[in-house]
Amino acid sequence: MTENRAPLVSVVMPVYNGEKFLAEAIESILNQTFRDFEFVVVDDGSQDGSAAIIRSYAARDSRIRFIQLEKNQGEAGARNAGIAAAGGQFVAMMDCDDVSLPERLQAQVNFLDANREIGAIGVGTQIVNEDLSPLFAYQLPQCHALILLSMIFGETAISRATIMARREILIASDGYSTEFTMATDYEYFLRLVWQVRMRYASLKSILYLYRQHEASIMGQAKTHNLPAKIHARREALERLWGEAPAETLDLLQKLRPGYKLGWRERRLARRDLQRLIEAIVAHGWVEPGDQPLLAAEISQRLEWTTPRLWQIFLHWRRHHFGR
Repeated sequence: MTENRAPLVSVVMPVYNGEKFLAEAIESILNQTFRDFEFVVVDDGSQDGSAAIIRSYAARDSRIRFIQLEKNQGEAGARNAGIAAAGGQFVAMMDCDDVSLPERLQAQVNFLDANREIGAIGVGTQIVNEDLSPLFAYQLPQCHALILLSMIFGETAISRATIMARREILIASDGYSTEFTMATDYEYFLRLVWQVRMRYASLKSILYLYRQHEASIMGQAKTHNLPAKIHARREALERLWGEAPAETLDLLQKLRPGYKLGWRERRLARRDLQRLIEAIVAHGWVEPGDQPLLAAEISQRLEWTTPRLWQIFLHWRRHHFGR
């Protein structure tokens, strides 16, 4: 990076009382194989030693831009401040208690350069404990159509802290909503689809370590029914259908492993999901060629909710008759 040219990438990291893991997070960005970036670190009114840690790193590395907010604005407000200050063509997210593996930024830049239709790219994520010992890896969809469908179901469809997005798209949106304190990323990412026609993708490669502990977002958010998620799903249906029936919203919540639906619910779910596919294609949220992929995904989800005896019969029928 030179003084006369903006960096290609701006990494935005909000910090609030994050001193315990902050140095490790900062170093993971400074040690990236990709070098043409600025690191916008936003201290969101921390009461611990976070600001001092950030200043010490900023004094040693000119790529760090330290923004200190006078009072706590919450994660959404801090991310908005960081994005507004970013000068890069691409904006990468980062959390102050996580670790980006060295090849993360380079892999995302390469993908966005090669795929102009994609507005934001995530990466594979390994969930780890406080000591970075592996717990489990996220199995997330890689293509936009399945990412969008998973979002509508209220699931973690793309690893939120790993996103790298085109800055021009983010600036054209209304930013993260400060109305909610949890799942603000979910509400924002789903809203971007209809607000600025965002297209997502995700790399399969594990390039990010998401630290799970009591104070982390994952540690706090144990439910799919957070207000931001309910609001986002309702708004999406209203945009698509002009209405958001309570029964449909309830069914969307249940279409995941572990739920079993009665016969009536399954008929209603099949009807609503077919209507959903037709609507997201008609509104241009996905490409028409994605319709068979979405139909296959919905069929699989409906089978997850099928009573056990009927599942056995369907398996027997496919084995003997191929259908």
